[in-house]
Amino acid sequence: MDTQDNKFKNIQCIVLSILIITITVICAIFKGFSIQELIGVFVCGLVGTLVIRFSYELCLIHNRIHNAYHVEGGSTDGGEPSSFIVNFYKFLGYILILLQIVCLFIKK
Repeated sequence: MDTQDNKFKNIQCIVLSILIITITVICAIFKGFSIQELIGVFVCGLVGTLVIRFSYELCLIHNRIHNAYHVEGGSTDGGEPSSFIVNFYKFLGYILILLQIVCLFIKK
């Protein structure tokens, strides 16, 4: 991974974290959520952001586990994760962030 990609990931992580904090604070002020609900949706968004930021590293762990147990799905090209798996983890991260936003805005 080059430094340009790493800088983009860091900026993306910061922007998403600010978005998550802002949305959570706005909903805390205007929607009247309980503390448990706010913590739950905040953690959901934070985990989504971390999954997006560390998707490549998660794929390396994914490959090590698959190669250790000799099951299909591991990398066959020297440990480099496939772009499909990296994009899958990024997709999961975005789904978690969207889940947070949906949970915050559908409460009556």
